[in-house]
Amino acid sequence: MATNDSTPILLTFRDAELQGLRLIQQKMHADALDIFQKGLKLPGSRMDVVRTQSISGPSPVGGASGGRSSQVVQTLDEFEFQPAYYNIACAYSCLGQEEYAIANLRTSLEYVFDN
Repeated sequence: MATNDSTPILLTFRDAELQGLRLIQQKMHADALDIFQKGLKLPGSRMDVVRTQSISGPSPVGGASGGRSSQVVQTLDEFEFQPAYYNIACAYSCLGQEEYAIANLRTSLEYVFDN
């Protein structure tokens, strides 16, 4: 998970989460915050198929809409969003930025499951 110069390669949300937690333990809060925020944009554990229309207009066969292509994507699920925003809130708190900490803690609570 690291390059030769010890810069971590973050391929998934989980990579970013683990690296961010290591940085928090090392009291490198600004770096941890950056990693946690990058993690929100990385692939998560939820798999989905995104279909897009690749040919406009009706299909030449049968008159249905044109051709479609599909792509498998991985996104974050609620069990990843919740700790992600909680970790971001903690990093902001450690940096003394209470308003951002509270805002992210509120966002984290929006993802708490209720079953």
